[in-house]
Amino acid sequence: EGRPPHRQRGCLRGAGCGRRTLGRANNVKDLRKVLEKLTAQDVTLKRKAIDQRRFLVVEGLYRNLGTLAPLNEIVAFKERFCYRLILDDSHAIGVLGQNGKGSLEHAGLKPMVHAEILTYGLENALGSVGGMTVGSEEVVDHQRLSGAGYCFSASAPPFLSKVCLAGIRRLEGRMDEVRKELMEEDDGQEKEKKEGGTSKEDDKSAGGPKNESLELQRQHFSRQRPDDVDALFGPALMSRLQDNIAVLYSTLTDASHPHALKLRGRLSVTSDPLSPVVYLRLSDDEGAGRTRAKQTSILNEIARHCLVKGGVAVVSTGGHVKKYLQLVPEPSLRLATHVGQTREEVEALVRAP
Repeated sequence: EGRPPHRQRGCLRGAGCGRRTLGRANNVKDLRKVLEKLTAQDVTLKRKAIDQRRFLVVEGLYRNLGTLAPLNEIVAFKERFCYRLILDDSHAIGVLGQNGKGSLEHAGLKPMVHAEILTYGLENALGSVGGMTVGSEEVVDHQRLSGAGYCFSASAPPFLSKVCLAGIRRLEGRMDEVRKELMEEDDGQEKEKKEGGTSKEDDKSAGGPKNESLELQRQHFSRQRPDDVDALFGPALMSRLQDNIAVLYSTLTDASHPHALKLRGRLSVTSDPLSPVVYLRLSDDEGAGRTRAKQTSILNEIARHCLVKGGVAVVSTGGHVKKYLQLVPEPSLRLATHVGQTREEVEALVRAP
């Protein structure tokens, strides 16, 4: 699995700089015990809860578990115990909610109202690199003044930001704007070449047109074949993803399905049915009496078989880096579905093991 993503390491580093209390991931009962314990300490030390700068830090869709955070309950605790909420929605943006806005939309909540700070990794549904933090004007100003200078010296290149914006527009159903920008850039380059005295013949003699890549992009976004996923955007794009997730889960959990018969009683699904990232662990009967190392070895062999025999890349997660995790998840197999897969390809994920 390697090291946690930069945003998670940042949270761990920030927590290490101050007083922190760690709870079990995605466990509301444990969270309540922790908050009640801290409240009792406040009473003993005569501290006013409203005067403390405290945050709850959660993931909307947990990367290592594939489960959803119960945000409505967490927000209720936040308001009751006078905390602010930092929500990492890296794996929920473009996945959850009717419009793909993430776990807050899915839970019927609002940013800046129910979650004061949101962080997103851009390398998942948005197809870019890096990350971003969203907050109120007060939060953003504080981050500018108090954040590490590295955030400014290593800011994202413009083209990566543009890729992210194109992904957001596609989720919003605003593909006409993306196509229009490509056309305008294409026309602008043609105008520059004419003003510079170059011609298409000059381009060819130099090894090809300088705007060949842009022209390929323009042609790509001009395609409107009904069977092409590139023609989907907005609600239709989200619907296609949700259909693929539903097919994957129904195939995995339908004991009568021919592809799932061999998994019955051997592997169990532990992730949420709405998650495109699926986790499978050994069933209770299969895992009983086996050490973590033995379970990991079995799952590693299954992952190797999937790749060699089934042509499907499945990740065995038994090699988690333990020093970065308070609660190390059970050894599992991780597979993922996405909007670009056909129904047959989704079913192939189940057939591979």
